[in-house]
Amino acid sequence: NPTCDAMFHCGCTWNWAGGWDECNVHSTDPEVLKCPYCSSPPSVSWITEWGVMFCMVLSYYMVAYGKSLLSCCKQKHNQQAYQFPTSPINLMLRLLIPTCTFFIASMVVGFAFFLNSDYDKFLFYST
Repeated sequence: NPTCDAMFHCGCTWNWAGGWDECNVHSTDPEVLKCPYCSSPPSVSWITEWGVMFCMVLSYYMVAYGKSLLSCCKQKHNQQAYQFPTSPINLMLRLLIPTCTFFIASMVVGFAFFLNSDYDKFLFYST
């Protein structure tokens, strides 16, 4: 995916544009380092999708329901029905925060993959 290519400059692209067909993980040249995202075993690669997705969903629920959860914890006997916040700022935050969380979580996971591999490129760093 393009996120992988942005982090590791490996050649991956959108699925409809070829996906990982041009990724350096398919290179037969032993001198070419393999992308740590694409060459990770299935027992670890789930973090790149499900771990990041979990962070996005959690951030969405914290924006959408966080204030209500905090007020319910403070007032245990509050019997009022929950009113979903519909202010324009809250609606914007519900879109913006998960998007930012996606990029931050992807970069953290990508950096962990970079540190645990011999790969020589990450974002703007290249050896």
